[in-house]
Amino acid sequence: MKLLEKILLATDFSKPADNALQSAIAVAKMFHSKIILMHVFPEGQLSTLARDRVISATSEELQRIQVEIKAQGVEAPQTILEYGSPFVHIIQQADFIDANVIMLGSGEGNRLSVTAEKVMRKAHKPVWVVKAGFAPPFKKILCPVDFSEPSRRAVINAIHMARHFEAELNFLHVIQPVPKLYRKFGLAASNEHEGLEAEEQSQLERFLQGFDFHNVNWTTTIAHGEPTQEILLFLRRLGCDLLIMGTAGQNQHLLNFMGSVVEKIGRELPCSIVTVKAEDMIQLCLELALANIASHYQQGKKLLENGFAEEAICRFRYCIEVDPLFAPAWECLAETHKRLGHQAEAQKHLASAKEIRKRLWEQQVESEIRSHHQLWRKKQST
Repeated sequence: MKLLEKILLATDFSKPADNALQSAIAVAKMFHSKIILMHVFPEGQLSTLARDRVISATSEELQRIQVEIKAQGVEAPQTILEYGSPFVHIIQQADFIDANVIMLGSGEGNRLSVTAEKVMRKAHKPVWVVKAGFAPPFKKILCPVDFSEPSRRAVINAIHMARHFEAELNFLHVIQPVPKLYRKFGLAASNEHEGLEAEEQSQLERFLQGFDFHNVNWTTTIAHGEPTQEILLFLRRLGCDLLIMGTAGQNQHLLNFMGSVVEKIGRELPCSIVTVKAEDMIQLCLELALANIASHYQQGKKLLENGFAEEAICRFRYCIEVDPLFAPAWECLAETHKRLGHQAEAQKHLASAKEIRKRLWEQQVESEIRSHHQLWRKKQST
């Protein structure tokens, strides 16, 4: 079972790119991922002769990095060299190899590089921009939410990252001020009204209700103000290592929250950032064939541990179909339904597990008694 199968690591051999390399290795180790290494020559900067020499030297450098990755116990099956517009080829290659995430360095200083900014803005794939000093393991993650679909994806990925790195996860929802246009209608103070905050808090709780937060330490905060400023404020106040957020909101009145906010944050880049748009970074990749009931049971437990309850149910049901007396599968099935809020189903499966264990225990006791009873031993010998 893999949750993050492929990382496309774009490098320009700079110091920020080295930071991205170290982060990619750490993430790959955690999720058993492959790293595909890529470099793109910018257009029109080299003559044909010079380009041939640089290509040769670059190929050697890519191979050196590939060896370094493999020495860390991470699979690095290929290196890719392209010539042209860096952000265009990075995005195209991510789609071609179906990467889970594009990872690259932030650029020099505290601002996004032109390539990182364009990849983040235009790619459909999740993008992870690594800032120096903010490599895994993470201690604190911030995930802003606006109840949109990209926001929902960001929540899913933030939960997985927090669970695997045992990081504190903080959700932030920002209530924006009423536009000046409407203040003359007496709505100037409406955003500060207790009723509005209670309504937004209730909506936030409903939005987060369907997610599996087991083994995750998480909190929620409602803030009032301009989204970019509030996000930056909370990142610094909490000392977050990682920001995970959607990049295109669906709610029209909150469009700026998920649209231009990322670009504005990139101008200061207080930490590493993951943007999620049309696809999840964390995606379940199951082994198609498992050898035996024990393998199905173990994979079911892993699925449950990683928050894939529905998929886990399929594995536990397979175990029960093969062996209806396999009590551990009944117990895990009960735990899975309990986590999904299906209390009646959970109680029924737990009762089945207890009945099976009781029956097996009685059979074991009877067998022990018979093996030691004198009359039974005489009967056996005759």
